[in-house]
Amino acid sequence: MVDQESGSRPSSFSVGGDLSMRGSNFAGGDQHIGDNVRGDKVGRDKITRNNIRLRFGLGLLALVLVGGGGYLAVKRITADPTDVVYEEGLDGAAHTATAIKQAEVDGNAKDWCFLASAQSGGTCTTMMSAAFTSRPDLRAEIPEVELGAASGSGNSAQVDVSFHGAKVGVAPLSWNGERWELQSAFYMVSINNGGLAFTAVLNSHGCGVLLGTITGCDT
Repeated sequence: MVDQESGSRPSSFSVGGDLSMRGSNFAGGDQHIGDNVRGDKVGRDKITRNNIRLRFGLGLLALVLVGGGGYLAVKRITADPTDVVYEEGLDGAAHTATAIKQAEVDGNAKDWCFLASAQSGGTCTTMMSAAFTSRPDLRAEIPEVELGAASGSGNSAQVDVSFHGAKVGVAPLSWNGERWELQSAFYMVSINNGGLAFTAVLNSHGCGVLLGTITGCDT
């Protein structure tokens, strides 16, 4: 008896002043092939072999269908909004900037830090968590920040940033060979200011920021 088992170019952003930043194994029941089955001698016959081939073929078909369906389900379940950083090209840069803004709207410091830089760690998450709780009156205006299409070439891109229909600056991003992230100097500015989109809000209100403390706003 034989058992077969399945088995970036320089860009700038103004914030309260000028800032420059440069077999499948087939699973079936017992298949008896040979001269003896439980002590009774049997001969090999064409029907047995054909049945095995038929069952094997149907088994593979079922495996492909089930396996394929399972793959699609996993892809849907595990899809993550932060995956946009791995999208190549200018669309990937634009989508990354949009996802960063959304993380600010949601107050999701962990996602923000991952999206903003491959080098982000616990310090970034701690700082952004604190920033997301400050000045809720101003943060309520983040959805009004508009991000345009990305432009650039090579490993650099920039996304136009507007507030109430007026362009207030650009968000520079870099492709590090594997993913998009904010250009390093702008990344530090965004952490200091409490966000990419929030920087545009602060700029529109004439606010200044020092080590996360917002001061001097006009309104």
